[in-house]
Amino acid sequence: MNAIARRTLTPTPPPLHVALPGNLAAAVRELAELRGDHPQAMVAQLVRRVLDGDMAAGLLAPQEDAPEPEPVGQGRMAFQNVPGTLTELQCGVIYVLGFHADDDGVFRYLTTKIGIILGKGSQKHVAAILPVLVERGLVEEVTGKSRNRHWKLTWRGLSVFRELTEERE
Repeated sequence: MNAIARRTLTPTPPPLHVALPGNLAAAVRELAELRGDHPQAMVAQLVRRVLDGDMAAGLLAPQEDAPEPEPVGQGRMAFQNVPGTLTELQCGVIYVLGFHADDDGVFRYLTTKIGIILGKGSQKHVAAILPVLVERGLVEEVTGKSRNRHWKLTWRGLSVFRELTEERE
């Protein structure tokens, strides 16, 4: 048996790619540049230190009275008449539907317009969000004259829209 066959190779897991939100990503890039390091290498080293130290145990320990955590990586907001929370993009869709609705409350533009107004440039995001908002009772689908799909905020969706548009002191 040769030396290569005797070695047991441990499979290396695939790399994990993590996206940081804008301001945090910019801060990491600046710090890495100051250190003369690559941002990815610096983040990998920071995570390694957290996992190897006592900090990870405290961060990952279950808290007895803590509510179920929301998915990370998305800014979330809570509203009076909505159980749970809404992502920033879900709030954006509700805002566009409310702000650009006709006098009868119906949004009659193509769904792609919502993505364009929000600056996402793609119908994919909005197309995935609208069914979730319908399921949560915030939006309802309205069929138009030529069988086009239109959207309308429900009373719960209008409540969220009012909270989004009210002036803060």
